[in-house]
Amino acid sequence: MVRFKNRFLLFELIWKDGRIDESLIEANIQAVLRDSIALNFGDYGLGVCLASQQVKYYNPLTNLCIVRCGRDQYKEVLASMTTITTFRYRTVMMHLVHNGGTLASCQRAAIEHNRAILQHMRLTQGQQKLATEAEERLQAMEI
Repeated sequence: MVRFKNRFLLFELIWKDGRIDESLIEANIQAVLRDSIALNFGDYGLGVCLASQQVKYYNPLTNLCIVRCGRDQYKEVLASMTTITTFRYRTVMMHLVHNGGTLASCQRAAIEHNRAILQHMRLTQGQQKLATEAEERLQAMEI
């Protein structure tokens, strides 16, 4: 029996205009990553990387995202992430916060980072509700 070894990349989307986009979902991030891998590493690189790549979590309020990828291909995925400069016609920078071997370690780092970000933000009542829902979803994520 073969065991698939994965890496979990926790990264933050830093928008140049600083606006919050609540319509952004995991599928959009997956599509942009897939396009970037295809552009930088070609069809072979895309095929190898997509075998185990998945966007596990995205929080539109704090702009944190967790991506699962193969242990052997995480450098290609990380390199592709750094070359992404525009997303939905907006300028963005992807900053790696944590690189972990398990989802649990990435989850702990995301919870710490979320709490640090949310302490400094002034949230409306609707945004506060979204923040609590996002934290509950993060803690309930299957490990």
